Amino acid sequence: MKVTLSSFMRLSQSDLVKGFIYAVVGAIYGVVQGSIDANSFMFDWTSIWHAALTAGVGYIGVKFFMPAPTSVVVDTTKTDVISKATGKPIA
Repeated sequence: MKVTLSSFMRLSQSDLVKGFIYAVVGAIYGVVQGSIDANSFMFDWTSIWHAALTAGVGYIGVKFFMPAPTSVVVDTTKTDVISKATGKPIA
C-alpha cells in the first residue's frame, strides 16, 4: 500500500476531497444544530453555505500550511541494528 502525503504549501487530490467532505459535514451539522435550537425545520441557506465554506476552507488551509509527517520505509531483508545515538550500524 502506497500512501501519498502532501508536502508543505501543496495539496494532494485527497486533501481536496477531504475538504469537500468536511464542507458537507459542516453544512449538515449547521442544519441539525440550527433546527434543534429553533425547534423547527426552517433552513437559513445563507448560514448553511457559510458553515460549509468555513469548514471546507479551514480544513484545506490547515493541510496547505501543515508539513507532511515524516515517513519511514523499513527494509525487512536487512537485520542490522542501528545505534540510536550515532545512527550507524552496530557491529
